[in-house]
Amino acid sequence: MPLKDDLQTQMAIEFKYLGLPSKKIANRLGLSTVTVSRWFEKNGRLRTMYDEYSEKMNESRSKEIRKKLYLQDDEILTISTNTARVFAQQNLKERKIPLRNKITGEIVYDKDGNPIMVDYRPIIKFADVKRVWEMQRVMRGLPTNYEKTDINQTNYQEDQIIKELNLTPEDFKDDKRIATAKRISDYLATK
Repeated sequence: MPLKDDLQTQMAIEFKYLGLPSKKIANRLGLSTVTVSRWFEKNGRLRTMYDEYSEKMNESRSKEIRKKLYLQDDEILTISTNTARVFAQQNLKERKIPLRNKITGEIVYDKDGNPIMVDYRPIIKFADVKRVWEMQRVMRGLPTNYEKTDINQTNYQEDQIIKELNLTPEDFKDDKRIATAKRISDYLATK
């Protein structure tokens, strides 16, 4: 009967891991509830084997969950980057818009009844660009403050953009941030 015992042991451990109470395990294995309960007590016959099995299974599940979360983080990062690019392509272009009265907000018309159209160049808010940039940095587990750091510690893509646009730390100071953000947005919109 050792084979049956080994099979019963494996099944009891598996059922316990799945969360079945001792009574249900006993019914499925054709044993008494008292016997099964004693197996899993602190010094019970199967307690050590159950603890080892449980640890292995939890470790395996943890690895699988981390892998899935990493993939989800990567998908979110890709979606946020693509959303920012689409927004830049659609909304940050120069275009003609109707002139509006500053007080009433109504469209101003010429003498023929046609709306007066004016050139419009959208203003990029540095805070919006910075927010997207920070979100992407956080998703990658990188710091969100800009400092000149060792090339081995920085992100290759960001270094590439800074290099291609010939940006310096001066470009990130208060008086030049908006122009720098516009250059980076224009660059990303062409990618």
